[in-house]
Amino acid sequence: RGFTIGGLLGGKMPASYCEQVNPRIAGRRGSFAAGIYNGGGFTETEENDNKVWQARLTLRPMPELLPGLQVSGLRARGAGNTRAAPAWQLDAAMLSYETRWVVATAQRIKRVGNPQGSETDDSGRALEGEGWSLFVEAKVDPRWSLIARRDAFDPCLAQGRDSWQRWIAGLAYHLGKNNHILGDWERKTYAVSGRSAESRLQLTLQLGY
Repeated sequence: RGFTIGGLLGGKMPASYCEQVNPRIAGRRGSFAAGIYNGGGFTETEENDNKVWQARLTLRPMPELLPGLQVSGLRARGAGNTRAAPAWQLDAAMLSYETRWVVATAQRIKRVGNPQGSETDDSGRALEGEGWSLFVEAKVDPRWSLIARRDAFDPCLAQGRDSWQRWIAGLAYHLGKNNHILGDWERKTYAVSGRSAESRLQLTLQLGY
């Protein structure tokens, strides 16, 4: 539970562009959103009185020349959802490019703790971590698209916990009205010697309503 305020910057993009993206955030110069929320989220029981605040600012630097190019920053501050309420902080930056046929993103994050309150040391202090992610989706035609993703994350910079890297590749079939079928392959490797890599194939059906 909580509340959110948001809006567009510089008016709205032309209707021809809004047809191919989410029109609610298609501001000519960007968009913003901010809010305060209960720390446990929709699926968790509240374990403390923490309230998390989050804010996002997105800028569209060249709305005429490169309308699909955006730069975003996100900040969140609160506490993990345990009775001890360890710190939870998140700072993220994203560069994105979106057209009718291609979507590409590059993200960088730094965080302290996590929303669940589980990333702590033996004394209960929240641990620092950082990582990055690259993603691209290329549509073969209006119904089919290929996706690829590359992630890397170090969950504890101070104590050298097990950092990991992940590769994802997949093929999606778009049924229409935000309904999709996705088949993908994922492989995750760990920096600590002796821990085996994980691989999986999965088929996912997403239904929009």
